[in-house]
Parts: sequence; C-alpha cells; structure tokens
Amino acid sequence: MNIPTIAGVVGTADEHPGLIGTSNALMGIYGFSSGNAGIVGETANPNSFAGFFQGNVRRCRESIAWPPLSTDIGALQGYA
Repeated sequence: MNIPTIAGVVGTADEHPGLIGTSNALMGIYGFSSGNAGIVGETANPNSFAGFFQGNVRRCRESIAWPPLSTDIGALQGYA
C-alpha cells in the first residue's frame, strides 16, 4: 500500500499482534480521517482476512463490497 513509516502510532511484530488497543470506558482503537479511510486492513495471505470482528458490528452509512456480494454462496467460493 506504500504507506509512509512516519505515523502517530506504528506497531510491528513477528509473532504477536502489531498493535493492541484496550479500554474499559471507550473504544480500544479509533480511526478517523477527513480525506480517506479511518481504518484499513490488508493481508497478503489469501487464506486470511483483511478484517475480523468478534461481536456486534454497526454500520452507519453505505458500504461498498468488492467483489460485489452475492446471495448465492456458490458464487462466493474462491473469495477469501
């Protein structure tokens, strides 16, 4: 993604998560941008996920999926 290595927080690791955020009162990690995505996930492993949520997910605005989502599960096979 050609992201610069200068940021407010940078986390890297070989065997552990690169960044962990926890809070007892508010969100553990919050991302915001006035000109682009607030949070982006990426993976180079086709058997992994760019994002994973354990628990409820709230969507506040339009979402765009690529490849386009289908109600036919057979049509989705091959996409990880």
